[in-house]
Amino acid sequence: MRPYLSLGFPLLPQPAKKRIVNYLLRRHDVIEQHISSVEKHYNGLSRMRPEFFGIMAPELSRLRLIVTVPFIPFIMYIEPNTELERHVDGPTGARQTAIIDHLFPVEGYAPTLFWDTRAQLQPSFSLHLDEMPAIINLQALHGVTNSVSVPRFNFQMAFDLPYAEVVERHLQGKLFRQVPAWP
Repeated sequence: MRPYLSLGFPLLPQPAKKRIVNYLLRRHDVIEQHISSVEKHYNGLSRMRPEFFGIMAPELSRLRLIVTVPFIPFIMYIEPNTELERHVDGPTGARQTAIIDHLFPVEGYAPTLFWDTRAQLQPSFSLHLDEMPAIINLQALHGVTNSVSVPRFNFQMAFDLPYAEVVERHLQGKLFRQVPAWP
């Protein structure tokens, strides 16, 4: 099974994405370093907590009204010229599955790579910018190589539900009360 499924519609309007990007590029103090539960150290990945979202993009709050299952919003930030090693997210908690949408950069946005096994040299799948937003399986082995000199960040809605269940809800038209429609 492919570890991601493109939604086929925009999750956030471009003006909201632009506001979020501008905010993050100015306010590094709201970005917290993520300590890997596996590696037990900072691995180049950081995140921004949801309490800041209403300030910079009320559209993010609106998503709570149209998504039918609980989620935790995050902005994930990968340092420039950093490789986020192959990993799976913790099997418990709110990060089994996520909807991911790119924010920055547009040129040179590093794809999310997926492998079937740790021994495999080449990835089996690559989720690219033009396929976003997408539902992704965080329990599949994945990683990112951000080989450009700017940070890479995206918006994520993390679910405490298995990937197959989130995909099935989406395909049945039961994940969203309505498709996000932005002016």
